[in-house]
Amino acid sequence: MTPTLTTLKARVDEADEGSRELDADLHLALTTFEARIAGPGWPDPCDLVVPELPGWKLLPHYTTSVDAALALIEAKLPGCWWDLEREYVYHMGSLLERYVGRIRKSRDSYLIVVTAPTPALALISALLAALIAKERT
Repeated sequence: MTPTLTTLKARVDEADEGSRELDADLHLALTTFEARIAGPGWPDPCDLVVPELPGWKLLPHYTTSVDAALALIEAKLPGCWWDLEREYVYHMGSLLERYVGRIRKSRDSYLIVVTAPTPALALISALLAALIAKERT
């Protein structure tokens, strides 16, 4: 079953770190192509692959790689501005590191602002929020 963007965003927001399961569900939700186990002949036969004409490619590490997250943002929201910054917050006497991801329509107007425990998750969460907002308009 294909996850909806809303349920996928909730899962991304709850995650403490990226995972291949989130990568596969994200790819399925955005492309409708299901990831499969690579199998023999691949560098890691247990990794996941997705169809790409004329064959297959390794599933990008969207939720753990900033480069993969940014490539996905560019593919799904071409021309949008993105921004990523690190912030520190005190919580229950501890200093926590969080990342703020932003996606904007223009230099001066923010479309989406989210926080997450890792840079890639912040960017993916912002992307999903932007796609959900785009669907509603």
